[in-house]
Amino acid sequence: MNQSELTDTQDMGLAIALLCMSYELISLEGNSRNSRVTFRFLNEAGINEATQEYWSGKLLVSAKSYWNESKNLKTRLYSLG
Repeated sequence: MNQSELTDTQDMGLAIALLCMSYELISLEGNSRNSRVTFRFLNEAGINEATQEYWSGKLLVSAKSYWNESKNLKTRLYSLG
């Protein structure tokens, strides 16, 4: 997959918010040097705007959905190793 087809973030909060909005998480890529994870999303329509709304504090998602996606994402992270 081409890099222009992806949106990457290392911010877990943003990744969870994007999952709540049904954006497709393509992969989790760990960095063994600094234990950071890159969350890779398919670059779909509206994802850049959602990201900007997240950083500006204007993005609203369901609290229950955020909690559930948080638990699911943490499970995936722990399975990386």
